[in-house]
Amino acid sequence: MLTVVSLIHALPFCAFDNVIALIFVCTFIFVFVLMLLFNKNFCITAALMRCTCECLQTLHIDWSVFAVTSVPGRPGCPVVDKVNGSRVTVHWTTPGSDGGSKITHYVVYYGTADMDLASFEKHRITACKTSCTVGKHIRWNRWYRFGVAAENKEGIGLLSEFSEWIKTPCSSGMYF
Repeated sequence: MLTVVSLIHALPFCAFDNVIALIFVCTFIFVFVLMLLFNKNFCITAALMRCTCECLQTLHIDWSVFAVTSVPGRPGCPVVDKVNGSRVTVHWTTPGSDGGSKITHYVVYYGTADMDLASFEKHRITACKTSCTVGKHIRWNRWYRFGVAAENKEGIGLLSEFSEWIKTPCSSGMYF
């Protein structure tokens, strides 16, 4: 058994590609667990463990290739800061998780009570901001609500809770 360990230790790992090296390491970890569970010969297990640890140090694996990323988490509920005619300013808090990849944009959704989510207007902004002013398609004397979702390289994450309903003023600037 020790001669097999010596041969494996002598393999030129730099010639392997990252995936093959990772499979090799995972296989040895699996063998260690089996030997610990079913074989009480800890000398061989310890020798294999030492060999694998030394092998791991010689591998030049780019571990970021194996990183698991997903879409970002849900941002905080948007809060309406200001209603100025047909322009509305909202802000929100960043999500608790970026999904393992930097947030690149936020998408602000807004619509009236008679619209379903699929027909809501969308306003995409860069991730360096956590507020925005929307005015496109905002009409006078209507009720609106706002939601926001974060976006990273994996896609658009979960939509936040919706803001409270707000009403835009009538054209004279008076609220109902």
